Amino acid sequence: MKRLCVVVFATLFFAFPSLKAQCLLQEIPLENRINSSTAIVEGKVIAKRSFWDDDHHNIFTANTIEIYKVFNGEVVSEEIEVLTRGGIVGLEAQVDHPSLQLSLHESGVFFLQENKVNTKANRTESSPVFQPTAGPQAFVKYDFLTGTANDPFAKYTNIEQELYRAIEKEVGQSYQEIAKFKLPKVDQGVEKTLVSFSPTSITAGKKEVLTINGFGFGATQGDVFFKNADDGGATFIAALATEIISWTDTEIQVEVPSDAGTGTVFVLDLNSNSHPSASALTIIYAETNVLFDPGIGTKSFQSQHINDDGVGGYTFRYFTDFAASSAVAPFQRALENWCNETNINISIGTNTSVDVAASDGTNVVRFDNNELPSGILGQTTSYYSGCFVGPNDVDWFVTEIDFDFNEDFNWNFELDPPGPSQYDFETVVLHEMGHAHQLGHVINNSLAMHYSLSNGTMHRTLDPTTEVVGAIDIYNRSTTTSVCGQPPMLTNVNCAALAVLPVELIRFDGRLAGKTNVIEWETASEINVFEHVLERSPNGIDGYEVIARQPGSAFSSELLNYQYIDRNPWPLGYYRLTTYDFDGKTERHKVISLKRNDNHLVIYEPNPNPFSDRITIPNFSIEPTFIQYNLVNQIGQTVQSGQLELPQGYNHYELPIDAAPAGVYYLNLFTDLDSYLFQVVRER
Repeated sequence: MKRLCVVVFATLFFAFPSLKAQCLLQEIPLENRINSSTAIVEGKVIAKRSFWDDDHHNIFTANTIEIYKVFNGEVVSEEIEVLTRGGIVGLEAQVDHPSLQLSLHESGVFFLQENKVNTKANRTESSPVFQPTAGPQAFVKYDFLTGTANDPFAKYTNIEQELYRAIEKEVGQSYQEIAKFKLPKVDQGVEKTLVSFSPTSITAGKKEVLTINGFGFGATQGDVFFKNADDGGATFIAALATEIISWTDTEIQVEVPSDAGTGTVFVLDLNSNSHPSASALTIIYAETNVLFDPGIGTKSFQSQHINDDGVGGYTFRYFTDFAASSAVAPFQRALENWCNETNINISIGTNTSVDVAASDGTNVVRFDNNELPSGILGQTTSYYSGCFVGPNDVDWFVTEIDFDFNEDFNWNFELDPPGPSQYDFETVVLHEMGHAHQLGHVINNSLAMHYSLSNGTMHRTLDPTTEVVGAIDIYNRSTTTSVCGQPPMLTNVNCAALAVLPVELIRFDGRLAGKTNVIEWETASEINVFEHVLERSPNGIDGYEVIARQPGSAFSSELLNYQYIDRNPWPLGYYRLTTYDFDGKTERHKVISLKRNDNHLVIYEPNPNPFSDRITIPNFSIEPTFIQYNLVNQIGQTVQSGQLELPQGYNHYELPIDAAPAGVYYLNLFTDLDSYLFQVVRER
C-alpha cells in the first residue's frame, strides 16, 4: 500500500488503519531504508534555521542534530545538519508534507543520504549536511511517554532489541557510541488521573477553544497533547505554548492545533504526570495554519486566498507532458467537484514549459522527474506571504500552489473504479485540492481529507457537513477580507466553464530606454486571441488605466513578440497585461514594475484647457513633494504664485485661479531639480 501526502505548502495523506498506511506513502521496508542510506545515526534535534535554496525555488530548514550513536557511514562530527523542505524566511513561508518535519528536542534514528540541494550561499555552519533518505520514513521517532519508537508504518516497543538489533544485523556491524543517551522508559509507577473536556466535537486550526477539566494539573503551565492527524493517531502532537489560553490546577483552555486528529487527549504536567481523557475528541475538519514567531514565541496563524491572477483567484497550468496525458480529465473532474461545492476561483490556463515545483509565480501541475521522496504518490505545495497587523499578529495569504504527482505508480485515470493494484488519480486530486483550499488532514476514512488512501480504493465525493463547511469558511474570509494590501478572491465562478485560457505567455517584462519605458511580451501560442491590453497603475493594486491595445493573432503556434513604448513614463510605474479572446474569456498576467532614476516627479498636461476658475494638474511623485508655481501673463507679469504640496503617488491637484482675467497664460511649475512650463487659456 502507498500513501499520498501534501506540502504546506501542504501535503497529502490518506490511509486505512488496517493497512498501516499514512500520508499516501508506499511503505519502504526498514532494510531498504538502511541499504539506501549513506549514514544512519541516533540523535536529537537541538537547533533549526531556515533559508531559501540558492535558486530561490524552495525554503529548506537545516535541523542541527546532536549525535549519540552512528550505525553506519563516515560520521565523525558530534553534530550534523539534516535538510528538510519547508520553513519560514522573513514573512515568506513554506510547509511541506510529505517531507520530513522535525521539531526541537525530538530524538530518534535518522536514515540519511548525501545532500544534493544547492544551498552553498546559505550555509553558515561547518557541520556535515545530509538529506532524509525516504521523506517521513527517514526518521524513527522516540516516544518518551510510551517508551516506544515509531515511524509512519511501524512501532518498536523495545528500541534496543527491535530497532538497534535490526539495523546492526543489516549493516553487519555494531553501532559506534559518540555520546551517552538515555533511552525513553515508561514509568509504570506514575498514577494517571482521567480528564474530561468540552465540547466533544470541535474543529482544528480554527482557533476554537477546548476546555479540559480534571485535577492535579498544577499551577504552572505544562503541555496538552492531541492525536496526530498526519499519521492517523499513531503519535501525539503538542499544542503550542501560545495556543494554551489558560491553565489552573483543575481547568485548562487550549486552542486545538491544526494537525490535531480525532482521538484521546492528555495533559502532561510539569512533574511528568500524565492525565489522559477517558473518551475520544472528534475533530470535524482541520484548517491549515502557518506557524511563525512574531517575537513572543511560535504562534499559529490562519491563512486565506487572494485574487492572485488578477481575474479572480489562481490560474493553474499543466506542464506539457502532463497536458498530453490521461491525467487531465480526472484532474479537471476533481477541480470541478470542489468548485461546485465551494465556488473557489481556480481556472486552468494554457500549458507551461515550467517543469519544477518552485516559488516562481507559476501554479504548475506536473508529473515529477524522480525528485519526490521514495514512496510518495503526490505532493501539493502552498507558498505564503505575510505582513504584520499588530505587534504580535501577522496576516498570511497564499501566493502560489504547485501539484506534483509520481508518474511511476500504476494510476487509474478512468471514470471506472480502480483495479486492485491501481491508485485512483481523481481521488488523490480531490484530496490534494482540499489542501489547496487550505484544509488539513482528519482521521475519518469516510472523508476525502482522511490522512490515507489504499490501492484499489476510490473516494470521489465531498462531505457537505465537514470538509465543505471548512473550505467555505476559508473561502468566505478570502472573498470578503483584504489582507496585506492584496485584492480578495472574487466570487461568482462558472464551474462548468473551467477551461483552457487563451494564451501561453512565456515572457512579460520591461526596461528603461532613455526617457521612455519599453514593455515587451512574448507568446508561445495563442488560441482564439482577440487582443492584448496593457494597463498602468501607480501602486500595482488599483488605479489601473489602459495605455495600449494590440491585436492578437487569433490562432498561432509560433513565437510572437509584442512591444509598447511608454513615452511618458512615471518615476515608478506598474504594468499589467490582459489577454482577451473572441468568446469573452480573459487571462490576466503578472504585474511588473519599472523604477526610473532620472527624476522623482512628473507633471502632466494640465486640464481642462481652456479653464474657468480652476485648473487640474495631474502628477506623479515618488515621495511627498513641495513645488513652486507662477502663473505669468503674455507681458511677463506674475498674476498668481505659491507653493503646492503634492502627496506620494499619482494624483490630480486642483489649483484655484483667483485674480487672472480671461486670456493666455504660462504656468511654470518647478523644484530645485525639475521645471515644467505649460501654456494655458482662461475662458471669458
